[in-house]
Amino acid sequence: MIFHRSRVSLVSGRLSGGASLTAALFMALAGMSASAQANPERQWSHKDWHAEYKDGHCAISTGGDGSGWFRIELEKGGLNGSASYLPIVYSSEPLPLREDDEYALIIDHSVTAFGEEMSYYDGPDPYGRFMVGTALTGGFFPDLVTALRKGSDLSVRVKHRGETERIVDDFSLSGFTATYFKIAQWCDFDPDNLFRS
Repeated sequence: MIFHRSRVSLVSGRLSGGASLTAALFMALAGMSASAQANPERQWSHKDWHAEYKDGHCAISTGGDGSGWFRIELEKGGLNGSASYLPIVYSSEPLPLREDDEYALIIDHSVTAFGEEMSYYDGPDPYGRFMVGTALTGGFFPDLVTALRKGSDLSVRVKHRGETERIVDDFSLSGFTATYFKIAQWCDFDPDNLFRS
């Protein structure tokens, strides 16, 4: 049998007893990426909302299981906040959102002005499927977050040109504030003083 001397064996040759294995293990782990250790991916759920952190980006969302998604995203430091609504897209049915739609966000059964500040977008999702959505203008983001923290439910209403308005999704805000505070901790921002673009 032939043995080759490696870095680990050099280290372990200089140490004695159980310390050699500990030192070798420490040396191997020390070679891991410092950023991977400092910024691991994180996920956390509370009531109806889910929080996630990945690569300096934080998000909270609700929905799925037969409904669309409502999502809040921020970068590290609380920058570039965005709010978006993504309906379910069925290939056998017309798109649920259109470029000339009008939107309303209803918080606790009261129509807010936020819907007037939402814009249509489309394109592939992370899995390559076609999706449509609507997103809030950045300057109104801090006010929306404040309103959602005070509310108990959120509805998205859509009006296609020439048609009557209809509610496309209802969301519970139960768990919103807790998950929002969680991403404030992960992305290092003051939850009461969001950056206004």
